[in-house]
Amino acid sequence: AASSMGQAVSHAAGSAKDYVSAKGEETEHAAKEEVHKHEKEQHKEAMNNSEETYPNRGASALKAAAASLQEHSERSQKTRAHDRAEKANEELKKIVLKRVA
Repeated sequence: AASSMGQAVSHAAGSAKDYVSAKGEETEHAAKEEVHKHEKEQHKEAMNNSEETYPNRGASALKAAAASLQEHSERSQKTRAHDRAEKANEELKKIVLKRVA
């Protein structure tokens, strides 16, 4: 029984570590997503600035597109991290409920 308890504690600790790690990644990707979103908006403003030359406006359009791609990439990584955190949380709940029962 002690070995079983030790395995449960070890498994719970692993799940808790996975949860904390995934939540940290989720937060990091959310912050990066916001940075790229802000960059995209700045480049869009520059692109629409009639005072700018056409080459500069074109460069701003490309930068806005690149920032948009980075924003979407960070969003999908954030979502994957969130899903991993939820899975780890569910594992923790199962372990706790087994121990309580």
